[in-house]
Amino acid sequence: MGIDALVFCDCLEKGCLRRPPRPEWQVYVQEDGCRECASTEPRLLAAFGNWHETACAHDYGILIHRRLDLPATSPFRQALADAGDRLGLVRRLLCSGDHDSGCLDMPLVGRLAEELKWLRQSLPAHPAAEAGSLLQRLEELAATALAVSKPLVF
Repeated sequence: MGIDALVFCDCLEKGCLRRPPRPEWQVYVQEDGCRECASTEPRLLAAFGNWHETACAHDYGILIHRRLDLPATSPFRQALADAGDRLGLVRRLLCSGDHDSGCLDMPLVGRLAEELKWLRQSLPAHPAAEAGSLLQRLEELAATALAVSKPLVF
């Protein structure tokens, strides 16, 4: 079982767009960090969708996307089991199955980064390839979210 996780860019907020949104779209940033159109008019929604896809250097505003797969047996899974409550957010992301259209806000992303730091120190010096790769993807997601002050979406 795996999940897709991503962080949206901050190009709208920083004014780094290829072309600005049209005022009638009433563009705003959703709680998950994605750009959205407040208009309900079909032709404006269609125009917004076309703009949104290529508004900046990131397709649909997705700055980073990673697939997270937890192998059935791995040093990573063993570390999760041994950690108890210390890795609550990591466990929530990878093991709970409760990750349909959710996101971690900035305080939780900061907590996740701390959990990942602890996990990195707890894994063997040379973790199995899949465990090391999974941890690296999680670290990339958390670092990116913190760098642009955007939630981690899963």
